[in-house]
Amino acid sequence: MRLRPHWRKMSWVVLIFNALMVIWLITSLTATTKGGCTGLTVSQCAGVADVAHGAVAVIQIVLWLIGDFILGIIWLVTKGNRRLCPACGLPVKAGTVQCKKCGYDFRSIALATAYAAPGAPPTIPAGWFPDPQGSGQLRYWDGSQWTTTTRPN
Repeated sequence: MRLRPHWRKMSWVVLIFNALMVIWLITSLTATTKGGCTGLTVSQCAGVADVAHGAVAVIQIVLWLIGDFILGIIWLVTKGNRRLCPACGLPVKAGTVQCKKCGYDFRSIALATAYAAPGAPPTIPAGWFPDPQGSGQLRYWDGSQWTTTTRPN
């Protein structure tokens, strides 16, 4: 059983960055100003502190947005080379010949298309595949046509 979602590493970086920014913003807004108000009344000192906290919060939010923008671009660019397993629907790293979850062998389709007669349509071996009718279940392909047999995905 998986305890954490199956996310890319960059997704975790974005999540951690945003959590750190929230913590930083909350701690800076709740910080109190001690000293540094020589020659000012208490109300003037409180007013200056409020303005300073507001300015710091605006700067932090701007930095947060810039950081999220940059991390978002990096997240989009570093999208891994993955393909979906036709049997279970989970992403499988490109170049892997067998799905780790269901054991589907990607070589079977490659071999079937490699040894097909020239000009003939590629043959797909029999097996369980996502239902082309969109039921969310798996439907059995007998090698030439879809059967009426389905099973949960």
